[in-house]
Amino acid sequence: MVFGLWAGVAIAAYPTVGQADFVDGLKSFNAGEFNSAFRHWLPLALEGNPDAQFNIGYMYANGFGLDENFSEAANWYRRAAENGISDAQYNLALLFSSGQGVERDLEESAHWFFEAARRGHPEARLNMGMLLSVGAGIAPDLIEAYKWTGLALDQLPEGERREFAQENLNRYETLMSSGDIAEARLRIARSTALSSSPR
Repeated sequence: MVFGLWAGVAIAAYPTVGQADFVDGLKSFNAGEFNSAFRHWLPLALEGNPDAQFNIGYMYANGFGLDENFSEAANWYRRAAENGISDAQYNLALLFSSGQGVERDLEESAHWFFEAARRGHPEARLNMGMLLSVGAGIAPDLIEAYKWTGLALDQLPEGERREFAQENLNRYETLMSSGDIAEARLRIARSTALSSSPR
C-alpha cells in the first residue's frame, strides 16, 4: 500500500534556453490566454526545449486551453523527464502510479520518482521513502526509505507535508534497529554534504 502520493506542480517559468517565444508564452499563460501560450510553446517543445515540453504536458494534464488528456500529458512529460526536468519526472511518476494516460506500472513510477528525487525534488523524495518502505515497484529497504524521507523533511516547508514526513520517519524507526537508524542518518548526512559541496 502506498500512502499519500502527492501531486501538484507549477508551470515552468524559466526556460533552460532563453527564448522570447517562451517568455511570450508565459505571459499569455499568466493572462489566461492558454491558446496563445500553447502556440508559443508547441514549436519550442517540438524542437526539444524541455521547459516548453513540461508546460505542454501540464496544459494537457490540467485542461488549460485544451481538452484534458493524460495520454498527451504523459507523452510530453516523458520528453521533458528524459531531458532532466525534475517536475516532469515527478508528474510522470504520478501518472504511472495512478495509471492515468499510461498503463499503471509501479516499477516505472518508482524509476521516475527516483530520478526526480536524486535531483532534489522534495515530494519525489517523500514518495520514494513511502515506496521503499512497502516495496511498491521497488525492493523494500527501510534504511533507504528513512534516508529519502529525511532528505525530504529537510526541504519541505512547515505544514502538513512536513508533519507527514516526520510521522513517516517516526513509524520507520519503530521498525528499524538502532544500527539501521544510525546508518540511515549517516546516508542523509552524506547526501546533504554531497549536494552542498562545490562542483
